[in-house]
Amino acid sequence: LALMSQFNDTERDGSAIRQFLGYFRILESIYHTTVERTTLKQVLIESSELREIHSSLANIGSYDALISELVEVRHKCAHLKLSKGFGYVPIDPTIEREVRPHLSLLAALASCSIMRLESSQD
Repeated sequence: LALMSQFNDTERDGSAIRQFLGYFRILESIYHTTVERTTLKQVLIESSELREIHSSLANIGSYDALISELVEVRHKCAHLKLSKGFGYVPIDPTIEREVRPHLSLLAALASCSIMRLESSQD
């Protein structure tokens, strides 16, 4: 219920940055559950469940490369460092090239991950 609430709230948000972070937060919550010092990128790349979901949705390109790109974009969405030219502000035109194109696949990955988690708990 909490993850569906997060998903629905994210879906209604008009900001591409906040949508990206909201959908990514769902994946992080589902797949990065250990206290080990494993990077989020490594956990997502090694997740056979997420890899399978990706394959069923969009079996194009490298899954590992996609996860690497999503983690980098997430980093830029979450950490604004204007003095270093890093991150996105809402008026940044690169959002249309670097963030928005990932939103539909990221939303689908989050949605399918939630459904898979819920079905495993029944």
